[in-house]
Amino acid sequence: MTYGPPGQAVSTTELQLVVSGSAGRPEANARTSGAVTNLQLFPVSDFELSTVYAHFSDCNGELRTVPQAMWLCTSPKVCTAAGHGCDGVLGRAFAAYDRIHILACRGGADSGNAVVEALIRETSAFLDADYATTLAAWERMDETERSRYLGFEGVILWYQVHSGHLRAAAAEGEFALLQDFQSAMPKDCQEILRAAGDTDEWPWVLEYKARLRAETEFLVDLERSFTPAVWSGLSEAGRTRALEVYREWGPGYLDSVRTALRRAGLVVPGQDF
Repeated sequence: MTYGPPGQAVSTTELQLVVSGSAGRPEANARTSGAVTNLQLFPVSDFELSTVYAHFSDCNGELRTVPQAMWLCTSPKVCTAAGHGCDGVLGRAFAAYDRIHILACRGGADSGNAVVEALIRETSAFLDADYATTLAAWERMDETERSRYLGFEGVILWYQVHSGHLRAAAAEGEFALLQDFQSAMPKDCQEILRAAGDTDEWPWVLEYKARLRAETEFLVDLERSFTPAVWSGLSEAGRTRALEVYREWGPGYLDSVRTALRRAGLVVPGQDF
């Protein structure tokens, strides 16, 4: 099972190296006596799980992850060394198992592993490029290379931006990227991108935010000074999507534009608005 320290992201890179048996892999350390800290364990993503599952195909066991954030023991004052009856990993949650192995993955520059450190340098160079360059590099990678890159938080963020670009490119009409950002981008990635500054950031982040800003400013200006000709110049899909964005911003924006449309004698797209 794959878990990381509380509050830290899980990297699959060293995990793959440990279980692969390859030369230069990190040492696997086991502690078999003494007290065990009552850690809170967090689920890994389906993608992280799938990238390592193949390495366990020949093991006489089952690779699983907790369904939600869960403590090893939820009742340490009640449970004893002789047995657990709690709802934690050591208790009823995994009562069907008589032996549980926990593999904690701690990748990074401080690992002292040459393979991992080389991969860190590769991903850093990848993230320091503009979107066109990163996309070209990504398309040259096979699935194994991509899974290794996605063991790093920066690449996961890039992949979310990349997915937004792909969905927006396939959509008809205006404001597709902004609407995708608001509705499809994971909340934690939204927060990271909103907090990113306008300088000293990865080029692909600056490009992405510039497109979001342009679409946002257009809709803000339209709401502040509604012009029927500007509205009519949008595609049907763009007008519908604009109202969806306004609705996400709050009822004040939506009601303002909807009122302006009615005053201008224009049809309000979508009955659910």
